[in-house]
Amino acid sequence: MGKYSKTKDGNFELGGLKEKDGLSPGTYKVHLIGEVPVDGTDRTTPLFAGKYNTPETSGTVIEVKKREPNQFEIVVEKP
Repeated sequence: MGKYSKTKDGNFELGGLKEKDGLSPGTYKVHLIGEVPVDGTDRTTPLFAGKYNTPETSGTVIEVKKREPNQFEIVVEKP
């Protein structure tokens, strides 16, 4: 399992367990989880449609290749 961090320009960097270690080459199922606050309340609303919340239902797969840039654009439906 990897982790991510958001860059200053709004992109995300994926990595392994240590900072800046990158992901090992291979195929990965991706899931996306996130919430944003609802203005003026204590509530939140999902950033992504529910199907993206688990690797089994997201349908998003990436392949990390050795010694390549490995940049991926993931396009999702609105929740």
